[in-house]
Amino acid sequence: MPPIAPHSAGLVLAVELPLPRITPSRQPYTDWVSWLQPGGVLAVLTASPSGAGRFVNSAGLVIAAATAAGFTYRQHIITVPARPDTNAQAVSDPVQVPAHHDLLLFTADHGGIR
Repeated sequence: MPPIAPHSAGLVLAVELPLPRITPSRQPYTDWVSWLQPGGVLAVLTASPSGAGRFVNSAGLVIAAATAAGFTYRQHIITVPARPDTNAQAVSDPVQVPAHHDLLLFTADHGGIR
């Protein structure tokens, strides 16, 4: 991946977090806050790994990591997997498929500048 100039992006979209190895520095939130313009948006769609009776909700971990890196937490939206052709919830096995995902929105305010 080519280097991204500081404060040059308006939006960073991250999916299936938290994963610390997804940027070269292994500090994704710190990298992303430096990439975003003041007022830029970080949108994180979490995955909730499940299976064998194990359910994990990583929204709290994502919020803590993002705010520690300097992001301002703005919104939490619950999303439900659905089949677009029928608009029915796409749950075939309730133990294996997460019932929802979390879409978390943050802004990079860079010291209060928006």
